[in-house]
Amino acid sequence: MPQTPNPASGLLSHRCPPRTRALPGRAAVISAIYLWYVVAMRGILVDAGLALPYRLVSQVGNTIVTCLLLAGLLAYIRQRPVRRLLSKSHRAKSGAWFLCVAMYAAYGIARGNDLTSVGKEACGCLCLGVFILIGADDDWWTLLCRHLTILFYVGCLVVTLYYQTPMIQVAGNDVFRDYSLTISAERRYAYSLGYNLRALTAAGWMLTAWGLSQRRPSVLRSFQIGALAGVVWTDVALFVHRSSAAIAVMVIVSSIVLRPVFERRARISAAAAAIAAACIAVALLFASGAVDLLDRRVSEETQREPLFESRNAELSACLRELGFEFTVGRGLGGHFDVTGAGAWAPGNYIGKEFSEWKTLHYGICVLALKGGVVLAGVMVSFLVPLLKHRRRQWYESPANVCAGTLVPAVLAMLILNPIPLSIEGLPYLVAIAMCLSRFGLEVNHRPVGAGFAVRTRSYAREAHGRGHANVA
Repeated sequence: MPQTPNPASGLLSHRCPPRTRALPGRAAVISAIYLWYVVAMRGILVDAGLALPYRLVSQVGNTIVTCLLLAGLLAYIRQRPVRRLLSKSHRAKSGAWFLCVAMYAAYGIARGNDLTSVGKEACGCLCLGVFILIGADDDWWTLLCRHLTILFYVGCLVVTLYYQTPMIQVAGNDVFRDYSLTISAERRYAYSLGYNLRALTAAGWMLTAWGLSQRRPSVLRSFQIGALAGVVWTDVALFVHRSSAAIAVMVIVSSIVLRPVFERRARISAAAAAIAAACIAVALLFASGAVDLLDRRVSEETQREPLFESRNAELSACLRELGFEFTVGRGLGGHFDVTGAGAWAPGNYIGKEFSEWKTLHYGICVLALKGGVVLAGVMVSFLVPLLKHRRRQWYESPANVCAGTLVPAVLAMLILNPIPLSIEGLPYLVAIAMCLSRFGLEVNHRPVGAGFAVRTRSYAREAHGRGHANVA
């Protein structure tokens, strides 16, 4: 008998093996992700003594990555009925996002912004849009998380090997290692090559939530759940990021508390796995000796500088300089002068161009800096559905359970942490976009009834004809 598609995801139920090998655009998207990791690790080749045109490799490589992702998206939407999968409003918001990226890239060029910065941010925003669309398909979650798990652990190994190696500096056409910078635990290894490579592990928290949302035990699932320990090791134990510690706690607590609420049943094995991952992460934290440094950052630095004071000073400097222009934005590649604003004073951070500061630690405000209320408003429109109530049927898909579990962490990161719009933060953008995409599913806004059942059965027959689902 034909199997009825899962109303929660628009695809066949998770009990059916996903046809990831038949995904249109699969080769282009996966090739793009692996290529990005190779380009991101070019500093290792320079450290080994290989003469590389450092910036040129980044510019050409990341341009190819973006083109491959766009080609994969086009191949996917041409062969699969995406219009049946995504709601009309989500498709409209996605179209508005791509339009804004093109418009504010042109505006940034017209304003005379640095072309390299415009290109990096345009590529990053386009990649975000790609995964906001394809992330609505369960098959993409299965496929991408499998490959991201492999690359995540490669990233953890690379960061561990190079967290005491001097960072690569570029001055004109010269590429060199700067031995004048102090690399130590007290300075959180902030001037090391490993610190510059920390984006390699940025998808770890999503992998943990994805592993915990799976219902069948496997070796891959164990590694995905264990990604939490990798994130804590690199971001907290080595680089002492308070926000990463907070995000890790949110993911574990949400997995233990929210997931049983979503699924309306308790899974002891999943809770035990989450607790085990947390215990391993804490053990790594104590073994590294970073607990004292983390405690000092939380207590002493917070007393010396109240929480969010530096973020507020940064935002104030931006508002003073931009004024009404903050509602319009300065285009992709746009920047402002943050010199002397709180912690952003000369001497606090080495090698930073304070007069051309391109980010804000309040994430949504970064979008306003680049595209004013329009670009920020489009992103907010993606966030609003995260707060809506979902029916129980919606959580029949593991991808939806994962996305629902990550809602507190995603909101915290997008509001209180800087958004890396540049393509150099691709794993972070993938994780954020994949979660946002699940809240744009067509069935989220329609009751599940007889009419919908007829529509989904029709969709299953059409999908079978396109090689979309395994209907027996």
